[in-house]
Amino acid sequence: MKRLVFLCFLLVLPLSASSQLLFLEYMNEEGKVDYCLGNVKKRDLDNSVRFVAKKNFYDAEEIPIKEYSVSLLTDAMCLPPSYKGEGDSISAFIRNNLKRLKESQSFYVRAIAKDPLVRIPSAAFSVAKYTVSPHEVYQRAFVKLAGGGTFGGASISKDSLSLFKEVCFIDNEMNMVVKAFSLLCFSNSGNCVKYRSRSSSFSDEMLNFLKKISKGQKFYITDISIEGTNSKTNHKTIEVIVN
Repeated sequence: MKRLVFLCFLLVLPLSASSQLLFLEYMNEEGKVDYCLGNVKKRDLDNSVRFVAKKNFYDAEEIPIKEYSVSLLTDAMCLPPSYKGEGDSISAFIRNNLKRLKESQSFYVRAIAKDPLVRIPSAAFSVAKYTVSPHEVYQRAFVKLAGGGTFGGASISKDSLSLFKEVCFIDNEMNMVVKAFSLLCFSNSGNCVKYRSRSSSFSDEMLNFLKKISKGQKFYITDISIEGTNSKTNHKTIEVIVN
């Protein structure tokens, strides 16, 4: 019966990270404000500050929260009574109850907007080994393929490598434009081959290399640089396995 209650609860939650509009704000190890989407490590959860609702993460304007409730998911697969909070701040009482959670356990948040015409989707958070930043979701790099379609990594046929066109961002709320990237490959003998493109497109040198690569080999699209910045992005390496 408890398992059935849990499954029914999940049916009303939008668990897709790409559609989640409720974020957890916390103080990171550098003492700066940061945000979590989905997974949160224990240290960051213990330093949680408030819940933040937005239409998308990069909106400057927040959706004011009137009140919220937090439900903890225990190992028994049941939902204990909810803890309720006013506004968006996480009270010491609720934070202390969140600290009871162990790794792989979860909690669910239902928030009500001050505007009665605005609905904030419920959000699920899990205690994990690392915290997922919204930047990792909204700023993921892909390979755009000739003729349409994208490739985000993992296995791909050798014939499909000829379709590689450029590196880009999909569902990119910041309108980031790739200005350069690298292709990195290690041979069976351990030697490293690296090519650098000074645009978002694969260079002729890169495409010639891809024609010669063998099945079973791996290579990486990495060191992705963005227009208007001097630094390379994080969490954007695309691993490609040729089969």
